[in-house]
Amino acid sequence: MPRVSQQHRDARRRQIVAAAARSFAGKGFHRTSMQDVVAESGLSAGAVYRYFRSKDELVRTVAEEGVATLEEALDLVLAGEGGQLPHQEITQVLRHVLAIATRGDVDLTRIAVSAWAEALGDDDLRALVHQAYAGPRHRLATLASRWRDAGHLRADADPDAVAQVLLSAVTGFVLLRLVLGEGDPERYAQGLRDLLPPD
Repeated sequence: MPRVSQQHRDARRRQIVAAAARSFAGKGFHRTSMQDVVAESGLSAGAVYRYFRSKDELVRTVAEEGVATLEEALDLVLAGEGGQLPHQEITQVLRHVLAIATRGDVDLTRIAVSAWAEALGDDDLRALVHQAYAGPRHRLATLASRWRDAGHLRADADPDAVAQVLLSAVTGFVLLRLVLGEGDPERYAQGLRDLLPPD
């Protein structure tokens, strides 16, 4: 029997993860079974279980991909030269989140929301989500430091506290978009700006 290349194994794994993401996005983590993922993947049950021993493994893998969209969006903004006002960079972050999350056949923000909901009753998943959001939170703190140093925030502003609020704002935007259909990044960022006193 010919040996299977690493490239083939990686492609199979991606195929299964994509099938799981489609299933989870449609039915949520809790209502999706491994049989649903097998059917969606078009592979045999044995092939799926060869890569993922349980639904929990798939949930964790797909949840990590959902969280990674925020990290990638923040990296794009941080790679810029700066010099923009905070609400302009927040708008960029939100635009990038939407573009990255929807570039495939599944809206990864739906996966992120499912992960948050599932984490409420799953200590292991909650720990994974907590760990996964450490990167985005650190990046948001870096962004806040940049704003403080540019004079856009008070000189004594705590970048970590600002990052916590920004993380809540981004997740709130995702929820508004998915649940209420209000997903305009510019309007949302303008609302955040309007909360602050004028310069």
